[in-house]
Amino acid sequence: MTDETRNQVWDFMRDRTLESRVGALPFAVFLRVFHGWSASYGFPLPLEHDVESALEAAGYRLIPGQRGDWLIKGLRFVPKGQEAPE
Repeated sequence: MTDETRNQVWDFMRDRTLESRVGALPFAVFLRVFHGWSASYGFPLPLEHDVESALEAAGYRLIPGQRGDWLIKGLRFVPKGQEAPE
C-alpha cells in the first residue's frame, strides 16, 4: 500500500464514515461506495487488499460475517443528508 492509497482511504473515511461502538459495515459495500467516491474525484481505484491494509492501519479490523462476508468492525456510514462531524 502506498501513502497515496492510505491517504485516499482515510480521506474517504473522514468524509463518509463514523465510528460505531456496536456497528459493523460490510466490506464489499464499503469498497463499492469508496470506489464510486474515488471515481467521482478522479482518483485511481485501489486494489481490495490495499484498502484492507489502509483500514487496518487506521485501527479497524475485518471480522467474518454470518453470511460468509467480511465486516469492518466499529465503522458505519454517515446517514444520508448529514455530514461527518469534524
